[in-house]
Amino acid sequence: ILSNIDLLYVKRFFSATDAGLYGSWNLFGKIIYYIMSPLISISLVFFSGKEFKKYYSVVLGAGLVLFLVSGASLFMIYSLFKDTLLTLIFSSSFEQITQYIPYASIFGFLYASIYFLNIYFLTKNSLFSITPLILSPFYLVSLYFFGKDIQSVIYVTLLSTTTIFFIYLCIVIYYNVSNKWKKQTITS
Repeated sequence: ILSNIDLLYVKRFFSATDAGLYGSWNLFGKIIYYIMSPLISISLVFFSGKEFKKYYSVVLGAGLVLFLVSGASLFMIYSLFKDTLLTLIFSSSFEQITQYIPYASIFGFLYASIYFLNIYFLTKNSLFSITPLILSPFYLVSLYFFGKDIQSVIYVTLLSTTTIFFIYLCIVIYYNVSNKWKKQTITS
């Protein structure tokens, strides 16, 4: 339900046409997640195993770079071929959402990256894994107060996913730097 709060909100407070338009944008965004979900599933097994602990940082960084490259590639594809993709996947009746399709790739990159980082925190039994849960009421309140049309819902969704992503990224960077510092002080 947390990953679909925006869809539930739009379906509840917008017309069926607008909900369909937003749903199509959301689907375009989640395509990167669907493509990368096997990697995310494998990362659960990898990060759960203790025998590869020394490679966690490398795999985490490589995974994020892979998501970034995929997101950038999708952004280019969505920007160059948005009309074709929209007509191919849906129909020309969804053309109102065309201008926002490139933003869907940014949302998709953030969404997939958040899931990837969340898997990492879950396997570490970290309380940081509930970050999206803690921030979801703020997201819902932001949608309610600022989500007056499809464009504003898209922007609130992008802002929310960007916030969660950067919180996770800061936590990962902090712990990797502090763990390296701890190892250096212990060995010296």
